[in-house]
Amino acid sequence: MSVETLKDIRVLIVDDVPSARRVIKKQLENLGYRDVMEAESGEDALSLLSKEPCSLILSDWNMPKLGGLELLKQLRSKESSKNLPFIMITSTAGSEQIVESAKAGVTDFIVKPFSTETLEKKISGINDKIKPILR
Repeated sequence: MSVETLKDIRVLIVDDVPSARRVIKKQLENLGYRDVMEAESGEDALSLLSKEPCSLILSDWNMPKLGGLELLKQLRSKESSKNLPFIMITSTAGSEQIVESAKAGVTDFIVKPFSTETLEKKISGINDKIKPILR
């Protein structure tokens, strides 16, 4: 994506661990993304998304209240977010999680810990699905 396009991309990071959100946000900023929102749970993400659209979600799998898989299922059940790119972040990418997430409509996976280069490759692999936010 061009630098101009990156200005119109809004990324939502969903993770219950503040330091994890900070690391991912810094990685995104290093890649040129400037519009990054954060939520500490799936519930917070849904609330935020009801007010602010986004282009891409990076969500942790395991969170209290509403985890990543439940968030994904709720988003896929709505017309407005059924095609929203969703990258699941997990510390263990077991086959059960992969199958369950694939059935729910996940776009891709990243296993923790991951480098900025890995994040860039994952996002580049789904560029055609990421839509700019119209302002």
